[in-house]
Amino acid sequence: MIGTFKREIAIAPVRTCLVCLFLLATGASSKPLRPLKGVAEFGKGNIQKAMGWLLGAARAETCLGFVYSQGMAGIPQDQAKAALWFRRAADQGDSVARCALGRLFRSGEGVGKDLTEARRWFRLAAQQGEPSAQFLLGEMSALGDGTAPDPAEAAAWYRKAAQQGHELAALRLGWAYDLGSGVEQNLSEAATWYLIAARKGNSEAQCRLGRIAEIGKGLPHDFRVAAHWYGLAADQAHSEALWRLGLLYRDGDGLVRDSLLAVVLFQLSVGADAPPGRARGSFDSLAFHLSWEQMETGHRLMGALMSGRGGLRAKIDAYHVGQAIDAATYPEWLPEGTRPIRFGKICPAGR
Repeated sequence: MIGTFKREIAIAPVRTCLVCLFLLATGASSKPLRPLKGVAEFGKGNIQKAMGWLLGAARAETCLGFVYSQGMAGIPQDQAKAALWFRRAADQGDSVARCALGRLFRSGEGVGKDLTEARRWFRLAAQQGEPSAQFLLGEMSALGDGTAPDPAEAAAWYRKAAQQGHELAALRLGWAYDLGSGVEQNLSEAATWYLIAARKGNSEAQCRLGRIAEIGKGLPHDFRVAAHWYGLAADQAHSEALWRLGLLYRDGDGLVRDSLLAVVLFQLSVGADAPPGRARGSFDSLAFHLSWEQMETGHRLMGALMSGRGGLRAKIDAYHVGQAIDAATYPEWLPEGTRPIRFGKICPAGR
């Protein structure tokens, strides 16, 4: 395998440079000079010496595993070779390699699928503090992959990963507290963990945080805060957030009532694969009371919100103040009258 890798590098100088940069960027091994010297030899074209320095440098071997696993720098994807490099590094105690090897055993790519082996490698990496491994071990415990489902163990591993800022672990731990799965139900605690994921841009966490603010359990009841989080999630085409934001506009909760915009948001929610019946029912019941002219205007508004550059919230802001959404001039078809509150004026303090 080593000979094959050397031949591939020898015939591709550009690929060699990219691989070397990748090795440099991903950190040092327990012997930090080894990968650096290997990179230097690559730069000189001394492939034999370079491989000599890289072999035994666990993190460098992990990087080579990712090169093969992802098909990076022009090198063909080969999960079997990736597994061999990950195994070399994992046997030397590299936590990232152990996590990567666990992923391959879980998926069966490059190695035979073996959930017991996957859990073993994840656990070894998790015990070293690797947040991705902690999250994946929690996920396997929650789903019952290779063992009986254990919500309490899942929540415990999610917590370890979330405490290190792992976005999906924070979301899952929020779910656990939201639903009382493996932990005692506590919406205030759920909001704490949702906030970590929401601040990283997770649309599901943003939507759930908005819902907690809307119902006033776990966070102070505040429609405007709810609208803020729904708006952030809606910017990412989150179907439930689009629907719930539409409800706020329909009912005038925290926002000035705007039936036309509500109908458009309901329609966008249906297009974003919202749960069957919910957004469609809201759309049908409200659209029934609009005139044909209003529906035509709504259709044009939806087209404007979906076209051009910029996020949904920015375009709604433009619509609110009577500015062009995606054109240089104010569109004559926009309805006149009072505009709802701009998103820029409903963000909570400190955001």
